[in-house]
Amino acid sequence: MSITRQVIDALPPRMLGYRPYEPHGVKREDGMDEVIIGVVAVLFGGMGIYGLIAPTALLAPFGTLVRSADGRNEVRAVYGGFGVAVALTLVLALLDDGLRAGLVLGVALALAGMAGGRIISFAVERPAGFFPTVFYLLVEAVLAAALATAR
Repeated sequence: MSITRQVIDALPPRMLGYRPYEPHGVKREDGMDEVIIGVVAVLFGGMGIYGLIAPTALLAPFGTLVRSADGRNEVRAVYGGFGVAVALTLVLALLDDGLRAGLVLGVALALAGMAGGRIISFAVERPAGFFPTVFYLLVEAVLAAALATAR
């Protein structure tokens, strides 16, 4: 029998258990995409609310003193406002399948940028210890990777 005949008579891939390629944007049936997006939304929302309510306390683990109204304003804007905006972005991604892929990718890239900034900073000067900077590097990298897999 020729090789051509063997190929033509072969079972179709679906009969062999192969599934068709699922392009980015197709949700998993197990609901894990929603869980990943939801967890990251809650984390950003928590950071944002904490930054708005207690800007001085938010930066204390880093040894950063916030002593002025302008300093507190900066923390509220960058950590507070940004955190809440990212949380709302991810909630919108959960509600609108048409926007989901782009919104989730944008947040994944923002997290990767945060982790990248820490790596650059580590190259310039070593962190004092594991917590908080190395810990947050790992959190940001893991969340970026998790969001990159969410659809």
